[in-house]
Amino acid sequence: MSRFEKGAAVAHAAYGRGTVTAKRHNGFEVRVAFCRYSLWIPVGELETAPGGLRLVKGGAAGPTKADRSGPSLDQIIRMLTNDPRPEKSVPERSEPEDTEPRAKSRSSGGTPQPRYVPCVPDRPIQHAIALESFRLGIVPAASVAEWTIGRETEVELITGFLKDDAEGAIVIEGAYGAGKTHLLARLAGEAEGLGFAVASAGFDPSEATAAFPKKAYRRLARGFRATLDGTKVDFRGFLKAVAARSDWRDVLGDHWALGPFLERLAAGRVNEMDWTWIEARGQGRAALPTLHDFTTCANLYCSLLSGLGRAAEMLGLNGLAVLLDEAEVASNVYYSYQFHRGLNFFRGLVM
Repeated sequence: MSRFEKGAAVAHAAYGRGTVTAKRHNGFEVRVAFCRYSLWIPVGELETAPGGLRLVKGGAAGPTKADRSGPSLDQIIRMLTNDPRPEKSVPERSEPEDTEPRAKSRSSGGTPQPRYVPCVPDRPIQHAIALESFRLGIVPAASVAEWTIGRETEVELITGFLKDDAEGAIVIEGAYGAGKTHLLARLAGEAEGLGFAVASAGFDPSEATAAFPKKAYRRLARGFRATLDGTKVDFRGFLKAVAARSDWRDVLGDHWALGPFLERLAAGRVNEMDWTWIEARGQGRAALPTLHDFTTCANLYCSLLSGLGRAAEMLGLNGLAVLLDEAEVASNVYYSYQFHRGLNFFRGLVM
């Protein structure tokens, strides 16, 4: 088993390549920074990768002045202070004569004013959204289907999954960076287009989210969306639409959590404290059941999600599609029992 120092480049079978940023437990566990996140990993799961950072401690011999290719200390100071004087050891370079008139400078250093280039007139807003999305390394959320190229087989499979009432779950597997998150976004768009309510969430790789179902449910409530009569609604708008129905008690009146909440919502007695309770962000009032934050409470939150699925069907939708991203990090836990509790939560969702 190898030991890794800070700055070492390492590779993991599931998460890809990263850089060691910290270590603990006498070096048997290190924190690795990957492209989108960082997490603690046992060194037995890592391999040495080429490259990495060379960390120089204080007092160690560094490169000589002749070997430096970057700016000198005097040059850096002059740049920070806007000092126009050249470095003493470097002769001043002769500049060609400029016949073009220059803009007046704000500083004494002779730096020209920046020029602003206006946008192309009549450019569609979708073009700007696409460019900003690409700068972030993602595709526009509203037009995922237009930017899905070369995944015809996968799209056909997920569409067939959504149309098959006998299927309960689908797993998207792939190497790091293969496009799983993009395909999951496409799945969300397909599900919403086919009349499903969609609840999306991503597991936090720095904590055992799957082992704590309340955290997963909280993220799903935050990422909930549905389309009712051509209007997009979030989690609160969805429940308000359910409470406005006269027949909701026939479907959810005996539900242990949604029943009491919808009763209060239909009577107009729901306040912010009640909303934070149903969204798993707070405890709520004593009259409402307790939403426990234990690893053994997967049944409570699977029951809540099942109730939301029945509510979606009552509103004329096809059901609730629950989409979980970064599920592979569920195995990255500090205690072994957390891994098994996470699997138990997944089993409850499939059932």
